[in-house]
Amino acid sequence: MQDPVIGTDGQFSVRIWLQDVSKFLDTPRIERYYHGFDISAEQFPENPGAIHFSVQDLTIPFPREHWGRYDLVHVRLLVAALEEADYKAAIANIYDILS
Repeated sequence: MQDPVIGTDGQFSVRIWLQDVSKFLDTPRIERYYHGFDISAEQFPENPGAIHFSVQDLTIPFPREHWGRYDLVHVRLLVAALEEADYKAAIANIYDILS
């Protein structure tokens, strides 16, 4: 069974954060699943290796296959990226993907 970790962020730092955390959490006893989301695929790496990436708007619910899947969610720049009216929807959508 995989221990899922997610990163979501604006710009390319989601890729860097997931690469760093995967090195930190790497252990031969536990297989982990890393998934990054961003508002566009523009900054996704060409060769992501074991890290998965998807386009996702935080103000729209995640697809059901992500609900209840992630043990760790890392979000940055939420206040800078969203209008105040969208905060509640974004937080609710992030909550839905936590296990």
